[in-house]
Amino acid sequence: MVPLLESAVQTLITLPSPHVAGNLIFGTGTDVFMEESNIRRVLSSVCKSAGVPYTSLLGLRRTLSTRLFRAGVPDKIRAQVLGHSSVVITDNIYVSTDQGDAASAFREHL
Repeated sequence: MVPLLESAVQTLITLPSPHVAGNLIFGTGTDVFMEESNIRRVLSSVCKSAGVPYTSLLGLRRTLSTRLFRAGVPDKIRAQVLGHSSVVITDNIYVSTDQGDAASAFREHL
């Protein structure tokens, strides 16, 4: 599970979705996770209701990892949040960097 800020939880609760169950955003009502195909369908509906473009679950994971990286969250914590046993997987697959990241690193370390 990914920890959420209370403000994010409150926003999600207000969305018109029958799929918020207990601590699970994509729950079945019996505290078990939905099948991935159902999650994609519900996520599409939630995005549409919220007026934001659809992104895949992988896209959400990459966005989370990249934002945590840019915020300076330690590697081990980012890997733990994403459920990875290795920070190598987190950094090589789930973090997107750009020219701005490189410029910031040079300014900070040189």
